[in-house]
Amino acid sequence: MSFPRVLAYPLFALPWIGVVLVIGWLLLVRFPPDGVVSFTFPFDGKSPWFDPFLPGERVTSPGVQQDGWVGQRIFREPVYASARLPGAMDTYTLALEMRTIRQPLLELGVQQSPGDFAFQLQPLWYEPLSEGWRRVVTREATGYVRSSLPDSALLETPAERMVLWHATMTSPLLSDTPLPEPEMINASLRGAMDLYVVPVDGAIRFSFLIQDMNRSRGGDVVAFHLSKEDGVIATEAVGTGGTHSTRPDRAFEKRVTFRDLTPGVYRLQVLADDDVFFRRIETPHRRWVIGPRVYFADAVGYATSTPSVDVWTNSRHISLQTFHKEGIQRVAFGSTTGEIERTHEVYPVSRSADDRGMTARFRAPLGDVRFVGDGYVAFRESALFFPKPRRLTDQTRLEEEGIDVVRTSYVAPTVLPDGWFRAEVQGAVPPFMDRLRIALSAPGILLRQGGVDIRTVRVTYRRPPMLSGQEWWRSVRAELVQAWRRL
Repeated sequence: MSFPRVLAYPLFALPWIGVVLVIGWLLLVRFPPDGVVSFTFPFDGKSPWFDPFLPGERVTSPGVQQDGWVGQRIFREPVYASARLPGAMDTYTLALEMRTIRQPLLELGVQQSPGDFAFQLQPLWYEPLSEGWRRVVTREATGYVRSSLPDSALLETPAERMVLWHATMTSPLLSDTPLPEPEMINASLRGAMDLYVVPVDGAIRFSFLIQDMNRSRGGDVVAFHLSKEDGVIATEAVGTGGTHSTRPDRAFEKRVTFRDLTPGVYRLQVLADDDVFFRRIETPHRRWVIGPRVYFADAVGYATSTPSVDVWTNSRHISLQTFHKEGIQRVAFGSTTGEIERTHEVYPVSRSADDRGMTARFRAPLGDVRFVGDGYVAFRESALFFPKPRRLTDQTRLEEEGIDVVRTSYVAPTVLPDGWFRAEVQGAVPPFMDRLRIALSAPGILLRQGGVDIRTVRVTYRRPPMLSGQEWWRSVRAELVQAWRRL
């Protein structure tokens, strides 16, 4: 008996119906009518929308862990992951269900452009703010104040009792007259650095003796960006010679002058890779500082010995690192000493709780050390000033250091019934990217033998809802541009 024809037609149509449904689902994901696409999944490495964190020597394999939970554990940092975009979206919200083991601070950032490995970090978790602090939001600032203090403390607390965590703050309006004689600093500094300067007679003047060491590649460019309150005022650049040999280039002088400046604090950002050494700095400025990073370099190929480091800083916590065995040494930081015992490892050093002074002297007799502090550095004590409060780090001790205010955009995570918490960050999707490339920073996790466990991820993307043909066309055009750039 033949199969009834009336039933055959629907059966033949089923595959086509399935294809139409799949295409419809893909269109809804790619072009959601309300502009929102959200995915929630266990962090077991199986989701096509979010890759596990790497590299493998810093994390466990995603899946069932030794103590029975499902997810991935991070035990070194930084680690990197990527989230696949469902289309040309405008913003993202990333929520992680997590817990920490002996790790008080976490930061997460997204790569801002395909050719740049810089990540714009945001606050993700800070355990000391979970008790005894209150979040305060005003038109001028956002942050946390001690529960015993009024909300007005957010704006009225002096800078020495405040720290910043990925927050901005208006700098004081300052101006100076020049030194009787220009100051000459014969120090070997390496790579990029940020100088904060008070103008003298409405101008900023520096002279740098620059040398390209050609250790990794030849032909570098040094750029100088002058800004005030994060607005760029002027830029300059100079090439270092362009030689492709492995021998150091001859040192040359570069003078940088900016005039007609109003009172304030200016940031002179020096952009250079670590092949570029600054052998001397000359300036007439009374007050200028560098921070938070200063790379005190060696003098191989330039002098017979590396200059010792003897500077002043308002930092309370510093991290030190050397990349040559000649830099293994004992350093002095205020009344505290620290040991750099091996190359390529980070050594934190903190001032003692009894050291209540605003400034301290840092000495490294053998030089050749990369210094990262929570404050600023000056080559003489009278030049030291504080453009902004110190920054919050994983080593900060709020109670011991008398901190009453933390200026930050951080929003405390939601604590879940089983003791885990849900932390969230959000931001704009960088242009011309088909994936969110993510970095998670857990400073000090290796020294603490700590861990970060992640068990669930929720990622939400948004763009304007398609309420009109114009908005539909805008979305389609953005998709076409993104596809063209991937070719």
